[in-house]
Amino acid sequence: MKVARNLILGSGSRILSFGTNIIIGIFLMPFIIHSFGDRIYGYWALVAIFIDYYGLFDIGIVSAVQYIIAKSIGEKNKEKADQAISLSLLVFSGIGIIIFLITIIFALFTNIIIDNPNEAILFRKVLLIMGIGFAIGFPCRIFAGVISANLKFALISFTDIASLLLRAGLTVILIKNGYGIVELASITVFTDLIKYGIYYFIVKKLRYNFRLSLKLYNTEIFKEVIVYGISRFLIKIGDRLRFSIQPFVVSGLISIEAVTHYSVASKLSFYFMNLMIALISVLEPFFSILSGKKDNANMKQALIWGTKVSIPIATVICVCFMFYGKPLIELWMGKAYLDAYVPLIILLIGIFSDVAQIPSISYLNGTAKLRFLGFITLTEGTLILLSNLFLAQKYGLIGIALGTAIPMVIMKFFVQPRYVCSNIGIPLSYYYFKIVVPAIMIPSAALLLAWHLIFDNIAINHTYQLITLLLSHGAIGLVAAYIFIFDNQMKQKFVVALLDFIKVGKIISPNSKD
Repeated sequence: MKVARNLILGSGSRILSFGTNIIIGIFLMPFIIHSFGDRIYGYWALVAIFIDYYGLFDIGIVSAVQYIIAKSIGEKNKEKADQAISLSLLVFSGIGIIIFLITIIFALFTNIIIDNPNEAILFRKVLLIMGIGFAIGFPCRIFAGVISANLKFALISFTDIASLLLRAGLTVILIKNGYGIVELASITVFTDLIKYGIYYFIVKKLRYNFRLSLKLYNTEIFKEVIVYGISRFLIKIGDRLRFSIQPFVVSGLISIEAVTHYSVASKLSFYFMNLMIALISVLEPFFSILSGKKDNANMKQALIWGTKVSIPIATVICVCFMFYGKPLIELWMGKAYLDAYVPLIILLIGIFSDVAQIPSISYLNGTAKLRFLGFITLTEGTLILLSNLFLAQKYGLIGIALGTAIPMVIMKFFVQPRYVCSNIGIPLSYYYFKIVVPAIMIPSAALLLAWHLIFDNIAINHTYQLITLLLSHGAIGLVAAYIFIFDNQMKQKFVVALLDFIKVGKIISPNSKD
């Protein structure tokens, strides 16, 4: 029950963190765009995507550390966990130096990429600040993996919330006082470093003993980290092709201003995806712990229950976006950005297929069955890149969205379930007809019925009206899912764990034993 409480608390706190991120993002994005203009914001978005690619340099080691530590918890082998952290910190310190040098080199060639000299200088300054800050904080990324492996997701979430609030406050103050994206980059780095510092103290509180020393090198652990890490690295490359290549295609084949309009659709669709990740991906280290215990029966049960939770929630969010996407964009960004609505709906369909598979992805990651996941992710990413290049020239932003969604639906909704069900021992017919179809149809039917009976003719003129309608309409779909999709055992365990958490009334201390 303590594990269930940790998972519920983890999901709840991550949703709270995600909600904070959404509220801040919804407020800040139009504020920044209207302050800087579409063109300058387009450069800011490109720098952010460029820096995001630096994440590939972790070559999957953060995930490897999370896997090894979670598995060591199941095996009750703490010494192995200490060695894995120390080894990874040493490797990441070296990689941080490489990132620093690469940033300097790229900054020297910004004039080649950008014709306008003033904009090239601006781009260079932002790139240097973000890149160097990323390099300095890079080794600290390990700490998030350590905390997650111990199922202490809430500690990460509350730290992230504090960091987000600090960054948002500083952003508003600086922009209102006439500062630009150079200062915006500076406070981004500043708040990230504070966050990583807090992560460090949390890991020390968890009583892990680690240090930067070659004496802690262990060949067996090194091989395990590298083998797992490289597989996750290939998956990360595929994910970058799936989600981060679009702004470059848009800027190259359409215009830099179009990047901003596409960002509206992609931002909302990523909110959808990240909410589902926050809610469901807490299962990944849990699968690793069960793997260490060799508890196959509970892994199968966790996958089934996780899917029964993820698909109805994803369905409710996706359908509500279809109903309320236009007024949301208009109230948020203005009528000039309504061209993002159709790309948004198309992207939502693709990402729905992806988030429906979060439990199975967590299973594959948590049990180190990464060869297939790496193959399917790279294949999907390659197809998305090729589709984007082809369809963008014919259909513009809609073509970009189609080129992203179609490969996702094919690979995630039809190809991946076949492999996972075969691997864990779930009949494919049971998966589709007993889990997937009801999980989609029941909340969809409830939402459609409620729309025609109640919500269709309600005018939306203010943000508070939109939020009220979204929450009340979505709640109808969630209640229908809870009543008709969850079996009695799921309902009982969920209620007991939730009541137990409420009774405790506090975050589980880092020293508590699960």
